[in-house]
Amino acid sequence: MKNSTMRVVEGVFSFADLISEATDRQDIFDILGKFSRKLGFNSFLMVQIPAPGETLSENTIFNHWPDEWFERYNRKNYFNEDAVANNLFKTALPYRWRDVPLQQDDITSQKIQREAREFKLVDGCCVPIHSRGGLLSAITFGADHRNIHSPELMLIYLISSIAFHSAFGPHNRFKKDERKKFWLTNRERECMQWVAEGKTSWEIGEILGIAKSTVDDYIASVCLKTNGVNRTQALVECIRFREICI
Repeated sequence: MKNSTMRVVEGVFSFADLISEATDRQDIFDILGKFSRKLGFNSFLMVQIPAPGETLSENTIFNHWPDEWFERYNRKNYFNEDAVANNLFKTALPYRWRDVPLQQDDITSQKIQREAREFKLVDGCCVPIHSRGGLLSAITFGADHRNIHSPELMLIYLISSIAFHSAFGPHNRFKKDERKKFWLTNRERECMQWVAEGKTSWEIGEILGIAKSTVDDYIASVCLKTNGVNRTQALVECIRFREICI
């Protein structure tokens, strides 16, 4: 039986293949929606992070929330009060809604949770999208159940990054200049191949017979070449441009 890491990697490559056939951004959003439904999510919302004084609705990139819930969430300005949404500013990693701690006196966030359940949004996850300048955008996925496991969370994180950067990233295919802006050395490619397998820098160093610090240097170089803020975003770009394979 394949381990969870291999299932995630294969899922990412499968998604990247679908995205490579997209002809415009709407195609990308549709593919993301179909893929996320296969993972058990019934809705998703992609937004830019609103600046002070802006509303969530005017910063929405793609909306696949229930219409009534989207209207209510915006009308009541829940984004500024929602503990789940505000957790985006505290982490670079994806997280499940239920993992965000609520204070006993946080009446508004508790109210938001109860109201969301009316629309079969029992649980879900949020994916922060970062650039080198900081938090850029976010994608949130909703589900009518609470059994979202770690492999599904990691897979939704990776495919979200692929979708967003394919649509809007510095190497997106919808710009006039569609050429790849980076290339990897053989050693960088080896390191990223093992990153895709879920290996740590120490484990990669043991496999390749080099120091952990050297592995970190190679991965940092890949991050610079791909404009990734971390190894996960760099991995997304390497997969998208077929610099690594399984």
